[in-house]
Amino acid sequence: MKSICLSLFAALMASAAGASQRVFDAADFGALPDFAVDSTAAFQAAVDRAAADGGGRVVVSKAGEYKSYTVFLKSNVTFEIGSGVTLKGGEDGRSYPDFPPSELWNWNRTSRLNRRQMFYACGMTNVVLCGHGTIDGNGAPFHELVEGRWRRKSDTEITGRTVFFVCCGDVRVEDVTIANPAGWSTWFLDCDRVVCDRVRVRANPDLPNGDGLHFGGCRDTVVRNCDIDAMDDALVLRSHQEAMKVPHAMERFLVTNCTFRSRRHSAIRIGWAHDYAIRDGLVVDCRFPESRLGLQFRMPEIRLRNGFWRDPPRYPGVLEPLARETLPFSVEKVVFRNLDIRSSGRPFEVFI
Repeated sequence: MKSICLSLFAALMASAAGASQRVFDAADFGALPDFAVDSTAAFQAAVDRAAADGGGRVVVSKAGEYKSYTVFLKSNVTFEIGSGVTLKGGEDGRSYPDFPPSELWNWNRTSRLNRRQMFYACGMTNVVLCGHGTIDGNGAPFHELVEGRWRRKSDTEITGRTVFFVCCGDVRVEDVTIANPAGWSTWFLDCDRVVCDRVRVRANPDLPNGDGLHFGGCRDTVVRNCDIDAMDDALVLRSHQEAMKVPHAMERFLVTNCTFRSRRHSAIRIGWAHDYAIRDGLVVDCRFPESRLGLQFRMPEIRLRNGFWRDPPRYPGVLEPLARETLPFSVEKVVFRNLDIRSSGRPFEVFI
């Protein structure tokens, strides 16, 4: 299996190396390194122009802190965040649009109402998010201290995911740092051929739901050389069949030479309510220097609490759990080798 997964990685990296692209500097479209100025429209205009041109590289090269709300990434476009550049999420939750309605996935069946994000791509191919700069989710303004514990002010006006790719193909996220997410740092749902290489996540240790790399129902995925410091689960491998139009397994994945830390939960979590199969994967040569649970397999009971569905979490206005019969959860042919696990709780747990 290792030779198969390494061949998969080589093929993915080879396919990602394309011809040189025309460069579109975001500064030419009005982006300014001044958090008092909203640069979202400038970023989007640059992406749209590159896409209309058949593809290209949008670069944010001038160092500084830029304010940004949701940027919609498009096919054949590379979005490059330069060294010394920070794209920081705006503090007004209502300025992040909800998911646009889509025929590709069950966009209205996310478990909470936080259907907002900083970077979003749906149904796109050959999309790259890269550079040595930082994407800062600016999670703090969306939380408040209640009885000594930080909680969300709202489950609607919050960037639930900092970076979200759904139903996309040939996706690369490389070199960037994702910091201070308001919810999950990333979510890759029902995607083909995904590479995350040299990605760093730095979640705020006080804020809830600071997941690192979150995958659901993807095929042919490589996670390599990443350094993830999460509040919640650092790496999640799931299938999220409730969110997909057609259930797909999380299959053919390689995770290698990575460091995963979790301040509160699992370094790696596999499975959750309404999940389908996770299969044909290799996790090798990884370090878990800090976590409560090291490697966890979890299928929680679906139950009500205070009148609302607890797992997956539901709130007023969120649809009931999926009514159709779901396919059974399973984990098949997944190999774990050479893991250095240091946990305050259990290094290994199965909860079904």
